[in-house]
Amino acid sequence: MVPRPRRLLRHEARPLREASCLTRDESKGKAKGKFEQATNTLTGGGGEAQLAIAGVGTVKCESASSEEQLRSPITGESKFSLQGCRLAGESCSSVGSTAGTIASSALEALVYEEGEKLYTAVVGEPALMSFTCDATRYTVSGEASGETTGATNAMASTAKVHFAPGAGSQALRTEDGKGSAETTLELTLTTAGTEALELRTGS
Repeated sequence: MVPRPRRLLRHEARPLREASCLTRDESKGKAKGKFEQATNTLTGGGGEAQLAIAGVGTVKCESASSEEQLRSPITGESKFSLQGCRLAGESCSSVGSTAGTIASSALEALVYEEGEKLYTAVVGEPALMSFTCDATRYTVSGEASGETTGATNAMASTAKVHFAPGAGSQALRTEDGKGSAETTLELTLTTAGTEALELRTGS
């Protein structure tokens, strides 16, 4: 099992003793530790993105945005949306979204380390996203991870997550009522926290 990274924040009150964020350190009810687990909200934005659906075509989008709420040192709930999306010239939209906007469901997010690199994985149940293009409904399910850079073993307010073949792993499929097709996601998000955070690698 590879070592897990830890998301940490610096505050004046630091109740945790070590970088793994596992042991409280207090004296007479006052915090003495050097670290504290993050309870941070991350927002992100990106440029062009695309979903390539085998046998169907490529959904191309003009921009992207995201929001993630950290729930623990390495997990969180994430949502992202893609704007200006079209497939073969036809606008694509999720239910409840503006025209051309594809919105994900609430996704489980996990940061992990592999081969001395950090990755952010997202998975949705029962699906990552669903949308309609020219009266055809598409549902994308499975999971994907993107290489994560920045904020590693140092305090920083931003990080970058890159989803693409070869920059993590992808196991995505899209159903359109006629069958299921392999799908790849290409998306780069630059995320920023409301407070500086650290992705600490190692146990």
